[in-house]
Amino acid sequence: MGLNNLVSDFFNKDPVRKDKDNVLIVSILFLTQERGWISTKRQFGEDDHFVEYKRLGDQTLVTRGSRKGKKLSLEFEAQGAFSTSAKVKERMVLDMDLFVDKNLQPMNEELLRSKISGLLNSIENRIS
Repeated sequence: MGLNNLVSDFFNKDPVRKDKDNVLIVSILFLTQERGWISTKRQFGEDDHFVEYKRLGDQTLVTRGSRKGKKLSLEFEAQGAFSTSAKVKERMVLDMDLFVDKNLQPMNEELLRSKISGLLNSIENRIS
């Protein structure tokens, strides 16, 4: 199933307000889950969002998103399986108009996939 269908299904089933920032954060949620991360906690606010993920051996990933005008500022924080392992942080700012169209549908999926994949590769390599 494509990203458009996954995002549409999500908003049909979940009582989250459909705004550009929510569509973009939900798109990132599905792209992250494709890599084996399991969403364990989600919170969608008016401008601030939070998603927590778990993966093999208790690896954790937390994504925080904050809408700032037409941009979505993201912070990714991850930790390896051992509580003594260092935390890894990465930041990214995305232009919502580049990834969500005026009809609130995801667009430029391959570009978004490439950006998220590159960031997650960097994180995963440092916590493994």
